[in-house]
Amino acid sequence: MRLIKHIKASNLLSFGPDGLDLELHDLNVLIGANGSGKSNFLEILDLLRGLPSERIQNTIARGGGLSEWIWKGADENSVTQMDILIDNPLRHHRSDIFYRRRLFHPSHATFGWNTSLFMPLSLTA
Repeated sequence: MRLIKHIKASNLLSFGPDGLDLELHDLNVLIGANGSGKSNFLEILDLLRGLPSERIQNTIARGGGLSEWIWKGADENSVTQMDILIDNPLRHHRSDIFYRRRLFHPSHATFGWNTSLFMPLSLTA
């Protein structure tokens, strides 16, 4: 059973405005040329591991701080965003969980993470 069903990321690490849009399955294999984003995808998974707790701050710090997570081609109007569709482990709820995490550019007045959790939504909404 897969917990994470779908990941979208834009302006995050090496994923620019068109970003990453990936449906996950029970088994996923990463294949790609050097510099194609395989390691950055794994960094995003590491970031997801820290979301339920304060460990996210440790993950961001290990990665060089918030500004290092922003895609280097982003401008001051860019929003770094990560959307995750998660299978709801509670059997009495049939809806998936949609989780959105936004990081605003350092020049933005509200620099930092903004988190939203929704039920039910899909990544295409």
